[in-house]
Amino acid sequence: MSRMQQPDNTRVCRALAAMLCLLPSIVPAATNVYVDIAAPGPTHDGTSWATAYTNIQTAVQDINFANSPGNTVLVAGGTYAETITLSAAHSGAAGNPNRVAAKPGDRPVVDGGGIRDYGLVADGASCLSFEGLTVFACTNSGIRLTNAMACAITNCTVTSNALDGIYLVASSNNTIMDSECAGNGADGVHFHFAGSNTVLRSRIHHNTATGIRGGTGTSGRSDNCTVRECWIYRNGNTGYLNGGDGNQVRGGIFLDGDSSCANWLVVNCTVYRNFGDGINSYHRCTMTVRNSIVAFNLARGLERGNTGASLVPVNNDVFGNGHGNYWNGVTPDAGSISAPPSFVDAAHGDFRLYADSACLDKGSDGRDMGAHPDAAPVSIGSPKTY
Repeated sequence: MSRMQQPDNTRVCRALAAMLCLLPSIVPAATNVYVDIAAPGPTHDGTSWATAYTNIQTAVQDINFANSPGNTVLVAGGTYAETITLSAAHSGAAGNPNRVAAKPGDRPVVDGGGIRDYGLVADGASCLSFEGLTVFACTNSGIRLTNAMACAITNCTVTSNALDGIYLVASSNNTIMDSECAGNGADGVHFHFAGSNTVLRSRIHHNTATGIRGGTGTSGRSDNCTVRECWIYRNGNTGYLNGGDGNQVRGGIFLDGDSSCANWLVVNCTVYRNFGDGINSYHRCTMTVRNSIVAFNLARGLERGNTGASLVPVNNDVFGNGHGNYWNGVTPDAGSISAPPSFVDAAHGDFRLYADSACLDKGSDGRDMGAHPDAAPVSIGSPKTY
């Protein structure tokens, strides 16, 4: 049989294949899976608010969430006493993440109850988004990401956990934004072998050890992390007393020990009244601090440890730190100042600047120093907190 005399079924198959190539690719429709601890039932299949699941873990295991990207578990307000666990099977796609998100207007709580290790765990997952959740009272960390990539923690509150608020291990290119880590028993945010992560527009405060920590002792190297437009204040408990006048004093931001964290960038942050140092780049770690206000920390303002550590300041206000503004070879650049920042009400977490602040328009980009670089200055009023 010649090539021109092929069987009919072969010609039909080839024609169909050509037609399929001309069709647009079919993307599964995004699906919402609903969770409401108070859903009336009696059916609980997650397909509507009336038939919502009553716990979050059942929802993330639903095939309508895990089978494709772009799906959302919507969680109504209430207290959920559970640990939410996700794996690679729950991954979304770039630009089309799978989401675990609060119902608009609600604030669901994931309660560790003082008996569960974690509130939220993602292991091996990518392109996940956690939005509008409160996670508290876990015996370890509130949120733990392990081998995770391109995930986002947005508008979450992580508080009163026994160890770290948010702990990232072997995870990269993740973002923590518009969130709050407060009152945790160790660090607010801790990166361990977790490079190229970002903390953006978040409040990190009243944590027992450190606000934001890179590395763990002699290991856990976490390079190329960025902390931008964050308020980092009143972290640490006895860190300065334990450290004495040595170089390893935790407080606001601390790159730890011999982990050799490299190329960190801290930009437009307000680092205020931490118990230890404002910012410390310890042994062999390297960091640039730009356009930030580092003020009234109990130990030093900006410090580098010995043995090859580096901390490069660019256009900062470093003022009123208890044991010196600069320490161990860190020196101010020509664009830096040392003046009272003139906060509106720092005692209650309002770090906007009054109109008489020396920090206005003094950033390297012509914007204001500190975590409100684009806010309009506040008219002079009372009370006034420097």
